[in-house]
Amino acid sequence: MKALNPGVARQSSSSREKLAWVSTETREDQITKTSDAMTRSYLVEAANVLLVKINRPVPLRLWGLRIMERAGLKKAQVAVARKLAVLMHAMWSDGTEFEWAQADA
Repeated sequence: MKALNPGVARQSSSSREKLAWVSTETREDQITKTSDAMTRSYLVEAANVLLVKINRPVPLRLWGLRIMERAGLKKAQVAVARKLAVLMHAMWSDGTEFEWAQADA
């Protein structure tokens, strides 16, 4: 069973390995069930918290809320979870640290 540990992902040599580690194999903008179940559930839970609990005007949240209005909560959760996985991959690839101040801008 894998857990989200950025240190392990940074040790991977290629972006493809990192992306596979995060389990973002996608098909038609879905997180497929061939990826790790725990990782999927963590990503969807993080997306749910961002959409429902966080009140800051973060661009990712605002984007997810627009999807939620149009397509419903479940689809918005999956879309935001997928985007979170892609963002984490990009951050791991170049070593960027997340900062709320930049997200609010």
